[in-house]
This record gives sequence, structure tokens and C-alpha cells, in this order.
Amino acid sequence: MPERTGASVRAHSLSRSKIISAALKMVDEEGLNALSFRSLGKRLGVSQTAFYRHVPDKAALLDGVSEEIWREVLEGFPGKTTNKDGTAVGWRAIMRDYARALHDALLAHPNAVELVLTHPISTPGQFSLIAKALSAFDSAQLVHPDDMLALITVVTVYTTGFSAAEVAPPAGGEAGRPSSGFDEALPLMARDDRQALEALVGQVMIGQWNLSEQFEVGLEAMLGGWGNRRNAAARSPEGISERAGACG
Repeated sequence: MPERTGASVRAHSLSRSKIISAALKMVDEEGLNALSFRSLGKRLGVSQTAFYRHVPDKAALLDGVSEEIWREVLEGFPGKTTNKDGTAVGWRAIMRDYARALHDALLAHPNAVELVLTHPISTPGQFSLIAKALSAFDSAQLVHPDDMLALITVVTVYTTGFSAAEVAPPAGGEAGRPSSGFDEALPLMARDDRQALEALVGQVMIGQWNLSEQFEVGLEAMLGGWGNRRNAAARSPEGISERAGACG
């Protein structure tokens, strides 16, 4: 029986989990554009053909990396479902924890934010994670809005978009220092225009704007307004007309 080489032993020990974990680590360290079967094979000491029985193509590899990030977000979701007094945690608290978990995961993997933004949940592993989270949600008998899917979608888009604004690299290369254009523009403006601009964006331009605090402000406004939105719609003339028509 021929003796296996080091490369063949390493290839034999490969699994989808090991490949995806190595791919995510590579993205974290070198960026999304650096990831390929060839470069990953060099990192793991195997031929790129060794991957195909576990991950058939580059698209599947990218889906797997996205899945790994979602695993970090969803494996513990929902977390605490009851308060200290035994009462159920409200849906706003659950969604707040979800948004923070997603935000933290994306900030921990800044080079992968673009991937999560552009790769919708599609793998069996991702759907399994969602199913477990929803099952735990139902088991806890948590009361939630009827349009929970819409709420989850809005919170997800808000969080991924906000995270991208915080950490995603600029398209087309390195961006210039934001405050430089701001400083150059001010002397060219009329006094009233300059004062209006300084009042609105001055803190951003000089680095005194705390994005993490603003993420929380936006999240609270969104969650607080979700239920109020439905109440306001019910009180509107259109809502009253619809209910009257249903009764008639």
C-alpha cells in the first residue's frame, strides 16, 4: 500500500467545516478579494482540487463564509426569553439582542460585511439556523407582531447597512480624509450656508461622531415606532374606512 504524502493526508482530513473556517480566517486577515481556491489551498497545504468534494465552486465557498457569520449571530438566538420575575421578554428586547449580535459579528469580520450584504440566506445550514431560532422563539411562547418577518427584514437591512457604513472599505480604493474636503469647502461658502453645514455635519467631519451610539439611537427609534406605526394606521381615515367597509 503506497504511503500517503503530507499533502494527501491533509486533503483526506479536510471537511466542509474546516474549509469554511479557514476561508473566513483568510477573509479576516487578507480581505475578500484575496479568497480563492488556489490561495486557500496554499494556506492549507493542499491542491485546490481537494476542495471540490466538499465545496463545489467559488459561489458555494462564499455562501459558506456568509453562513459561518450567521452561525455566530443565530446559534444563541433567542437568548434570555424570561425576565427575573418570570414574565416573558418582549419582542422588542429580542429584536434588540438580535440586532446587537448581528452588529457585533459584522464588526468582528469587517472584510466580510459586503459578502453578508450581497449574499442572501440560501444554504441548508443557514435555513437550519433560522429554523432552530424560530423554534426556540415559539417554544418560549413569545408574543410578537403579526408582521414579524417584515420587522426582522427591516432590522437586518438596517444593521447590515449601518455596519457597512462603519467598517466597509471604500469602493475603488482608499478614500481621502473626510475632514479635508470639509475644511476646504467652508471658506468658499456664504456665512449662513457655512453655519448650517457646521451645525449639521461638523462633528462627523472632525471625528467626534460616535457611530456605535448612533446605531443604538436608530435601533431604538425603529423598534419603538414599529408598534406605533400599526396603531397610527388603524386611527387614520383610511384605516377607519377599511374597518367600516369590513363591518358593512
